[in-house]
Amino acid sequence: METMNYLKTSGLDIIVLILYFCVLVGNGIYFSYKKAKELKKVKGDTEAENFLVGGKSFGVFATLCTQGASMKGSGALLGYSGGAYVNGAGTLIPGQCYSLGAWFSIACGMARKLRKCADKLNITSVGDVLFYKYGMTYQLALVIGIIVSFSYVSIGGLVSVVYNDVFQWLIMTPMIFIVLPGAMILMHGVTPSAMHSTLDAAQFFSLRPNMWWLGYLLSGVLASCCDVTHVQRFISAKDEKTSVKGSMLGFAYCTLFAGVITFLGLGAAMIVEPAVLGGNNDGVIFALISEVLPHGLIGLFIAAILATTISTLDSYLQVCVLCLMVDVVEPVLPKGTTEKQKLTYCRVLTFAIAVAASLLVLQFKGILTIVAVGYSTFSSMMFLPFMCALFWKRCTGQGCIAGMISGCAVCSVAVWMKLPLPIVWGVIASFVCLVGVSLTSAKEARSLLPGFDEHGLEIDNSVLKACVFGTIGSLLISIGIGMWINWICIITGIVGMYLCVTMIDKAFGKYMLRA
Repeated sequence: METMNYLKTSGLDIIVLILYFCVLVGNGIYFSYKKAKELKKVKGDTEAENFLVGGKSFGVFATLCTQGASMKGSGALLGYSGGAYVNGAGTLIPGQCYSLGAWFSIACGMARKLRKCADKLNITSVGDVLFYKYGMTYQLALVIGIIVSFSYVSIGGLVSVVYNDVFQWLIMTPMIFIVLPGAMILMHGVTPSAMHSTLDAAQFFSLRPNMWWLGYLLSGVLASCCDVTHVQRFISAKDEKTSVKGSMLGFAYCTLFAGVITFLGLGAAMIVEPAVLGGNNDGVIFALISEVLPHGLIGLFIAAILATTISTLDSYLQVCVLCLMVDVVEPVLPKGTTEKQKLTYCRVLTFAIAVAASLLVLQFKGILTIVAVGYSTFSSMMFLPFMCALFWKRCTGQGCIAGMISGCAVCSVAVWMKLPLPIVWGVIASFVCLVGVSLTSAKEARSLLPGFDEHGLEIDNSVLKACVFGTIGSLLISIGIGMWINWICIITGIVGMYLCVTMIDKAFGKYMLRA
């Protein structure tokens, strides 16, 4: 097993880590039981419903934190910092892949309409969309890379996931955005002028993409448009405005995160010698904190790194349990199955999926490789079927199944054959099969789901315009930070984000008055 000789820890760091995990588990368990009691009194929700969707009661701040924390895990923090250490600011291109797709999902109305649809049809998962549209269940296993599971996930469900995302967001944000950059600047002189004069401009400050980065960007954009964690967060927000605004702010946070991580990788290129890493670029962030932070803060920063990892893992683990429980297990359970028995099934699935995914992920080497394969396979399988189920009247259940199977199979073969841009091969195959089968099997156009059958509403036009300002604004800020530093980009981006937020508040003010 490879050892991380570049990570210098002490007994104080270990104590900090142990305390962190104790607080994390206790926080998740406490809020899961507290929220469950509140929801049962107010709404009368069952234990299984609270486990899966948290009572659909989360506010803007909770939605912001859980969207932001769950999207940016170790793949982003470790992978992108390592990419910037070698390739420079070009890492900003793939680093925005998930954020851009997430912004698009709000711009096309998915956040607001899914929340509205969930009130009328009690939708809790991607499978429910297919069930209510076509009368079929979603019985294709989604392979999601989860390394480990934690006790509070199996105990508390979505409530514990969201409230621990809030806790971890509060740990992660100041450490990554303030403490480490501040230490680099004050203790090692990583100023804008020093960075630009020390590092080679052609290697570290060029945004020219390569084929691998473009493939990663494309697969991430498509995957995030149909990401089951986004769908679940859209649904679990307390109302339509919260779903849109909270998700917008969460995705803006993720966009900025990519810029900060790129800067950290560039700073590491100034501070950390390649010989220290021994060829393992995924360890750049660990080597960096060992160089610039004192003991105690090293332990706290490792806790922040684990926070990003845990946030992503618990979210995907919980949502995978939701898909299997709602769409595969519940339809075959006996009619007399009690809520307590259903909750037991949820916890058993949590453990089983975590173990199976851990064994699967060990077959790959390198964080970005794992994430890239996951993005490509998932988006090839789910992007077109899910989007067509929401927005295309002539799409059929048979077409969706054909699109899923062909997209997944062709992309997997392309990955195995090491073809360039496997996502493109998978999406093309999915498109051909989905459209072909749908057109030949459709007897008549089906009605769209509630919310998605609305057209020309002022609120949707306002959300689209706000998303344009928000996307451009957050990207400009991220690029300004990642290029360290471009004040024109940063100031212009801040103006864009301000316009985005004010437009959303104004638009929903009018929308709610008319409703």
